[in-house]
This record gives sequence, structure tokens and C-alpha cells, in this order.
Amino acid sequence: MIRPTSPLVAAGARPSIVCLALVCASPLAHAVDAEPILRLDGGLTLTPTVSLSSTYDDNIRARDSGEEASWISSVRPVLAFELPGDKVKSRLSYALDYKRYHASSRDDHTAHFVNAGSDLSFDVRNRLALQLDYSRTQNTAPDQQRVENDRPRQLDVGGTYTYGAPSATGQIRLSARESRLRYDNDTVVDGERLNADLERDSRTLGAAFLYRVAPTVQAVAEVRETSHSYLTEQSRDGDGRDLLLGAEWDVTAKTSGSLRVGRQQRRFDDSSVADRSGTTWALNMTWAPLTYSSFVFALRQAIDEGSDNASAIRARSSSVDWRHEWTGRIASTLGYQHAQRDYVGANTDRNDTTDTYRVGLSYSPRRWMDVGLNYAHTRNDSNRSDQSYSRNTFGVTLTMGF
Repeated sequence: MIRPTSPLVAAGARPSIVCLALVCASPLAHAVDAEPILRLDGGLTLTPTVSLSSTYDDNIRARDSGEEASWISSVRPVLAFELPGDKVKSRLSYALDYKRYHASSRDDHTAHFVNAGSDLSFDVRNRLALQLDYSRTQNTAPDQQRVENDRPRQLDVGGTYTYGAPSATGQIRLSARESRLRYDNDTVVDGERLNADLERDSRTLGAAFLYRVAPTVQAVAEVRETSHSYLTEQSRDGDGRDLLLGAEWDVTAKTSGSLRVGRQQRRFDDSSVADRSGTTWALNMTWAPLTYSSFVFALRQAIDEGSDNASAIRARSSSVDWRHEWTGRIASTLGYQHAQRDYVGANTDRNDTTDTYRVGLSYSPRRWMDVGLNYAHTRNDSNRSDQSYSRNTFGVTLTMGF
């Protein structure tokens, strides 16, 4: 069955135009009830799935004028390994996503995604969750597409240690994450390799105290420290601090989610670059008034890492998705996302507002098969005319398990 998604761009990330128009704003996230095809001694399982899609995009380069349209065919096989256990649970998945642009073969590309993780339970009070994510993709961007597609490669490694039983009144949560962002671009623009100014190493350390105020609700006090080291754009080197208060809740099947509100600071090592600070918040909530109907809400305000000559970006976004199962085989999703990005710094004057509307319909003729139809309309309004655009995508997707 389908599940709605409402992802918001994480702090420090640079959302590509493809992400906003096709992935982050995707009206449907298909999931089939696939059975493992391989079971080994010890419990290791392998579950493969594959998605085939055909999408019509009327503005593949997200331009304000001179739009180019194309049909895009995609093949996405996924291999998922799982190793269950009482004390240790591990998982590993690999996905390959090949896209063919029928009107522009130079944009054909293959993306790779690797996700791995382990959940370790030492005893009832001590737990450790480890996670690794790697992606090598290709995205289009309106300001650079005329030269070469963006080719980001990112590695994230992190872990979270929790002290305190799941039902305890108080818990302590410690986290650490290392992130490395690189670009495989070769084109030189104005004496600099394309996207070299965005390459960086980042480290985030966090500590949170959770206090149970109700059987299914915990109050949270949290602090995060982040440092950024850029390979070439060293004027953006520096660190940040988030001081947050909030809550986490899981009220049976009715509603679940998390809320954080607080103060965010971004300090730069270069004294000529102005430090930034402001109020930050993040809400992610699922509400299911009926067993067959659910809503997903997401709100976010934060200071993100800069791009396009900006030292930082003040980002605000909100989204809502409604999923409704009409029968056991047919479901629909309606969604809307609004995002504002203000580029701040001495060398920039850019403000973008992006609205995305999406609708989708899914039919599951078999437990292991989903057929989806979707449509998305994206409009970006910017004070820079070359960054404004309108985009429509229509698509059909077939997802199968084995």
C-alpha cells in the first residue's frame, strides 16, 4: 500500500530542483508487501523489489524561459538484507536508480544509494543505534544546468546512545554524526570547479534529556553542536549551536510525532562574515482520525548552509499530506508543500518561494504489486528572474516484489 511522505530539507542540506519537484514532493511513496526470497541460518533474509516508472516533465531544466520537456524512464531495483535478533538487529539495503531522458540523452544517469544500520540492546537501560547512509546522484539546477548537472556524493555515519528503559520516567540520549559532501563535477566556471564551494566535512554532537509527562508523551530538552569545514570556501567555516525544547509522543495508532522549538546560532571563523542567529522549530506529526485515513504534517524553520554566494540561508517550510484508503486495494494521496529560502550575506540578494501541489492514486492488484498514477505542479517565485520557473510532471509507476 502507499504511504504519504512529507520530508523537509535537513539543516545544512542544499535541496536540488529535482528534489523539490520530483522526489521531495513526490505524491506517493510506494511500498509492497514483498516476501524474502532468501532465508539463511541465523535469520538473515534478502528481499528484492523493483520499480519501473515513466514520467513526463514539461520543464526538465527548471528554467524561467526556453523550457525543455522530456519523457523520463526509470528503473529502480532494491536489495534489502535484514538480520533480526534479540540483542542486535541489523539491516542493509542497496538501490540503483537508472533514468533515461528521451529528449536529452546527455542527462541519462544512474544513481546509487546504500543504507545500513544496527540496533544494539545491551540491557533494558542501555541501547545503541548505528546508521550509515551513502548516495551518489545527479541533479539539475537552473543556475548551472546550462553547464553541467550537479553530481553530489554524500556519506553520513552516525550513532545514538540511549540510557534509560523505554518505559522509564527519564532518559538520556547522546548522538554523534559525521557527514562528508563532495561533487563529481569536472567543469571549470570562472576559474573554479563547479560546486567546489559546496564541498565540506561536518560533525554534529547532541545531548538530550527526555522526561515522561504521560504514558505516551515525553518532554525533551536538547542541545546540538555542529562544526563545518569547507574544502575551498573557507569563509563559511565555523560552528553552530541549537538549544531546543519540545516533546515526543506516540498515542496508540491515533497520533505520533515530535516537536522542537528553540534558538539557533551560526558562527563563522572569518570575522568579516556576519554571524547568524534566530528562532528555529521542527514539527513532524502523523494524525490518523480513522484507521483508513491519515494526515502527515511537517513544519520547519532553520538556518541552513549557504550556496549561490550566500553565507547562510534562512529556510522555512511546511507540508501536509492526506492519504485515504478507499478499498483494500485502492488508495489516494493529496499533498501540498510551501518553502521559503532567503539567501543572506554580503554578496547576495535572493529570495525564493516554492509551492508544490501533488495528487496520486494507487492500485494494488496483488500483495506484491502496486500501480501508481501521480501528478505534481511546482512553481518557484524568486526576486531573481532567472530562478523563477513553473513545472508539471505526470507519471505512472509499477512496483513489484518477488
